[in-house]
Amino acid sequence: MDEQKAAAEIKEGSGLQSPESIQLLEKLVKNTTKQVRYARIAAFFTMGMFVAIVVLLYMVIPPTLSTLQDTRDTLNSAAGSLKDIDQMTASITRTSEEINTLVVQNSTKLTNSVQKISEIDFDGINKAITDLQTAVDPLAEAMRNLAAIFGR
Repeated sequence: MDEQKAAAEIKEGSGLQSPESIQLLEKLVKNTTKQVRYARIAAFFTMGMFVAIVVLLYMVIPPTLSTLQDTRDTLNSAAGSLKDIDQMTASITRTSEEINTLVVQNSTKLTNSVQKISEIDFDGINKAITDLQTAVDPLAEAMRNLAAIFGR
């Protein structure tokens, strides 16, 4: 209650010399001094945080931009590779269709050829080759002797 009375006297201008008014003014100065000190500390920490954020951004943004550019290049390369893969897939599909057409068109001929190959008498051919070799060996021996006689 005394503080309210002292504040009213200060407003009227009549009680500036009273002890309550002086105490009130001293309290007011102390509180204001504390508030100024805390405001300075808060401003200092705010400035420190601002500087720290600026430094962090300076350290983080360039590598991030570089990484983003590398990512963009990689994605472009991957897109080009996918385009090439699509072209290769289309080419392989076309080739397989052409092979399928070739097989279908020539299946009768291939079947006949395989059947004729399977009908070949390889034992008979082997016997004929052996007989031919037996018949030709003496002739070859005679030719070698003639060549030796005539000097060739």
